[in-house]
Formats: sequence, C-alpha cells, structure tokens
Amino acid sequence: MSRNRTAFLRTTLAIVVVADLLSFYFFIGAARANALADGLALTWLTDFLSHPAVRGTIVLFGIAGAATFAARPGRLWHGLLALAALSFLSSTHAQLFGSPWRHLFYSGLCLSGWLAGLAFGRWRGQPEDEAYARTGSIALLGTAYFNAGLSKLVYGGFGWASGRMIQAIIVGQDGLVADGVLSIYRSWVVGIPAIAAMFSIATLAFELAGPLMILDRWVRPCVALGLLAMHGNIYLLSDILYWESMVFLIVFGLLPEPSPQQSSADTGDAGRHGQWFTPLSLALAVCAVAGVYHQGQRYVLRQMPVPPNGPVVPVPDAAAPVINSSPPAVTPAQQRLSQIGPFVVGQTVTDGWTIQTIDLSREGFAIELGGIPGRVRFGFTCTTIGSPSPFDVGAAHIFYYKSDLDPEKIEAPGRALQKRVQAVAAGHDLCASIDAWRAAAPSTTPQ
Repeated sequence: MSRNRTAFLRTTLAIVVVADLLSFYFFIGAARANALADGLALTWLTDFLSHPAVRGTIVLFGIAGAATFAARPGRLWHGLLALAALSFLSSTHAQLFGSPWRHLFYSGLCLSGWLAGLAFGRWRGQPEDEAYARTGSIALLGTAYFNAGLSKLVYGGFGWASGRMIQAIIVGQDGLVADGVLSIYRSWVVGIPAIAAMFSIATLAFELAGPLMILDRWVRPCVALGLLAMHGNIYLLSDILYWESMVFLIVFGLLPEPSPQQSSADTGDAGRHGQWFTPLSLALAVCAVAGVYHQGQRYVLRQMPVPPNGPVVPVPDAAAPVINSSPPAVTPAQQRLSQIGPFVVGQTVTDGWTIQTIDLSREGFAIELGGIPGRVRFGFTCTTIGSPSPFDVGAAHIFYYKSDLDPEKIEAPGRALQKRVQAVAAGHDLCASIDAWRAAAPSTTPQ
C-alpha cells in the first residue's frame, strides 16, 4: 500500500478519534448532571472519571496520543494511549447514561483493528509495516455491522424484518407532522408496510454481510455502498446521522485497492498464515453468536428490577380514566408499587415534577406525578386505546388521564417520561420491556 494512502487513512482515523474524544467530554458532563438530578448514586470510579478536570485530562492525553499516532507509521503505543482514553470515556458515559453510545466508539473499533495489524507487523519483524493495519480496521468494522444485524435477530427475532420497528421509530421521532418533503417520504414508509419490510430486510442483509468487506475487488465496495445507503436512509427517516461509521465506510470500504506490488505484505506468506484464516474466522463468528445471545438473555433479566423491600399496598378499583375524552383499555390495578422498571416513587422526572405513586393496571401501569402546577396521572400500555397520544413511543402508548391541568402544563412531564423510556429501550422493543417490568412486580390478578 502506498505511503500516501496509508498516511491518509491513518490521519482520517486519528481525526475521528479526536472528534469522539471531544464529544465525550460534553456528553459525559450532560449525563453526569442528569444522573445527579435524578438522585442516582454514582460509584466512586464513575464519579472520579466524570469529574470535569479528570475527564478533561483524559481527553488531552487521548488527543496527544492520536496526534502522535497520525504523525508517523508504526506508532503502536501512542495509538494505544488514544484507545485507552476513548475506552475510559465511553465506559464512563455508559455508566452515567445507562447504555453505551456505540456510534461514538466506531473510531475506537477501527483504531483497535489498526493497532492489531501493527502488532502483527511487529511480530513479523516489520514494526512500520501498516499493510495489515488497514485489513484489521476493515475486519473489525465489518464485524461491528455483523453483530448489529445479529443483535436485531436475537432481540427481535425474524419478526424484526416485518418493518414494524422502523415504522415505530419514525412515528416516535417525527410524529408524521406534515411540514415538508421528508414528512411525505416518512408517511409513505409508515403507511406501506411492504416498504418498511423491504428496508428492514435490506438492513439485515447488508449488516450480516459486513464481514465480507474483508474481501477485495467488487465485494467490499458493494457491501460498503449498501451500508452507506442504509445510513443515508436512516438519516432521512429519523434525522439520526451516524457520520463516524459513514466516514469509515468511505475510506476503508470504497477507496481503491493498492496495486499488487504495493500490497505484497497483504498477500505475502499466504501459505504460512492463510491456512489459519478460515478456522479463526469461524471460531470468532461462533463467539460473536454466543456473546450476542448471552447479551440478549441478560437484557431480559436486567430489565426486570426487583422492587425495594416493603409492603405492597392494595388500592381500591377506580373508574376507567379518560385520555382526551376517549376511554382507554386499561384501568388502575389492585397493586401500588414503589418501583417499576426505571421509575421509582420520589424520583424527579423533570423540574418541579416527582413521582408520587406507581400502580399496576390490567394491561400496563400508571404513574402519578406531583408538582407545583398540581397532579397528573400517566398510563403506559401497549394495547389499543383509541386516540393516539403525543407521548407515544412506537407501539407503546403513554397517555394522560383526564386532568384539570391545562394541556401545556402536562407537556413537560409527559415529554420527560417519554424520553426516559426511550433511553431505557435504546432501540429495542419497548413493549417487551413494559411486559418484563410488569412481570417483575409482585403477582396478583386485578379484580
């Protein structure tokens, strides 16, 4: 591979690493403020790493490592310094926010592959040979997409290909307000299930084909172009832009291959090392399948928190509530809880609003909030309730019971609850999470 092309790839990788390091500084600050406002107890390590001075120091060390890594070929230890800084910041943000932002670690993933290639070159006695570094970055980039597709199948099953998840995300993000050409396109996708299903199947196909990017000639650019089209469509449908991964798909997936003379290191010693490629790839694929399956099993358990110790106080039946004068299909249940899912009695959901009570209902649960403006009760269910609510998240309905408060006063707490469940669901089926939260509650049958 030509030195100029290698230097361009290395510099591009370092620039994205620096951008993610700087982004994490601000995102960690916001996540820390929200966590403290919600009364969450931070571990000493998370508290220490998220402190402005400490995370700022980590960012500076990471930037220094990335800049030195980009300056010359073969800078293995400097790249490891940047990778360590990015890993610390990503883990700290995940602890504060509640789930990792994987799109901000694609740079760390590609950097890991690059450094693995450098280490292999050193093992062969060529410390500045970066021919394997590009291959390592491409391999891990393709593996990330493979795991993304595999996760969709593990969490959503083949039903994910129906397109309902895409339709739910569009409705949850946009609300289908007719305010431009994009809204027409989004309404078209939501209104025609076959189109949404086609996009879902294409997404799964290209993500599961990610490892094929390790191949050259026409295979790699075809897969990369498919994934780029997927990201572009995601942006059009939901305004979500994964620019880091798109940059890597362009520079690692679409740039021309080096000439045979330039890529001799990539093909050299094929008889000595090539025989290990297929069995190692199969072994890693099995590990990926097992890891994602285990993560799927653990996800169900982690979404089923045990309520704090204390008596569960039965409450009497009440009349069916009303959402915007339309009767819902749920009524308050026989149980009052101190916690369900991410919601705890006494928790502040937004300025001036705290959770007063949590009750199970026949098809979901209800939360009553109290604040300076008054009190308002919200219901959570996945059954059909007639009129939609502005706080719905896909198939999950978040509605408010008839209240004496003005609608504008209900907007802030409703949006806060909506954002909370969106963050917890993190792209997964919120209805499955609601079922798991209810299953974790003490079991009684509503009368």
